[in-house]
Amino acid sequence: MGRRGFVVLLTAVALAGVWYWHGSRATPEERIRAVIDAQLDGLHRGQARPILDGLADGFVERSSRATRDEVRRALFFLFEQSCDPQTGEFEHFGRIDPEDGLEIELAEDGESARVRLHVLFHRRDRGALLVTWAAVIEGEMRDLDGWQWTSTTRVIHALRRWRL
Repeated sequence: MGRRGFVVLLTAVALAGVWYWHGSRATPEERIRAVIDAQLDGLHRGQARPILDGLADGFVERSSRATRDEVRRALFFLFEQSCDPQTGEFEHFGRIDPEDGLEIELAEDGESARVRLHVLFHRRDRGALLVTWAAVIEGEMRDLDGWQWTSTTRVIHALRRWRL
């Protein structure tokens, strides 16, 4: 390895160290928010992996009894059915409602939390943003080698269609 290769390797190690240090110094609330943001970004990109990474292996949606595997199948169906025929891009994206947002109640042990979030789902329609669906999601997350949803305890859906 030449001098240049050594400098590149040293830089990569330093960046990995900074990333690890920052991640280890983030509060549990910040790490939970990062998981939810990654899930919403995965939805926007039409990728199931970031969404599924935020669900524990034993995840269950309690009202419907849907499991992680059933969520995976529903995501693949959704992504397949909702791609723009011309661009191939996924037509929908979600964001946390800026008014009602995200509430995190961390347990005393710091390893679990109750989470409530209000998500607005959008679709582009001739340049305008159309809110097509809103959901209030309440559930439990645990720090299982990274924060993951273990269950949703309540999901309130509202079908809405208006332009922003």
